[in-house]
Amino acid sequence: MLKNSFRKEYKFVTDIENSSKYLEWINKNSTILYPKRIIQSIYYDNLNFSLYKNSIFDDTDRFKIRFRNYPELSEKIFKEIKKNTRDGKFKTSESTNYKNFNEIGNIYFEGTQYYPKSFVSYTRYYFLNNNSRITYDTNIIYKSGAQESSKSYNSNKVIIEFKLDDSQKLNESFISRNLLFSKYASIEDRLFGNPEKFSKYVDSVENLNLINENY
Repeated sequence: MLKNSFRKEYKFVTDIENSSKYLEWINKNSTILYPKRIIQSIYYDNLNFSLYKNSIFDDTDRFKIRFRNYPELSEKIFKEIKKNTRDGKFKTSESTNYKNFNEIGNIYFEGTQYYPKSFVSYTRYYFLNNNSRITYDTNIIYKSGAQESSKSYNSNKVIIEFKLDDSQKLNESFISRNLLFSKYASIEDRLFGNPEKFSKYVDSVENLNLINENY
């Protein structure tokens, strides 16, 4: 089953030492939405790292390819495509029959072959603040390739993200007409600072030095 959803999200990047003030705000103004979960993802790119480069230099018309699972909940692996277009951000998620990441291998997408580049795992906490879903990601670990290897990096970063709550079930046409006016489509007034651009895939490539070593 293929799931396609509109994405409206804002990210904040801090570190473990300075994250307490943000977590205090979240706990004070939000409720727990789900129990914390470990998330594992394998990110794909071509031999030239075009998706990595597009993520850095292009604001729109870029995408990411990843396979993801939640090992504490299920062995099921999902194929996800995240697109950033002129019309907004969108994500498609599709359940696969893979039992582990090693089964996936190289893939073709829109006529191009892609290869597993980095494995990312982290712990995610979920909160709800009115129509905003807030996630708090910590214990971030990067590894090269699709499986465990000796090349790894433990990040000190903490990523906080505000997302439009999916339960509002806003469709694309509604959003395009009312994005600036509807209280259901607006989450900007709940942000606690200036958001910034951040990608775990980009961060993993840079901290693992994948391009320079032609991994």
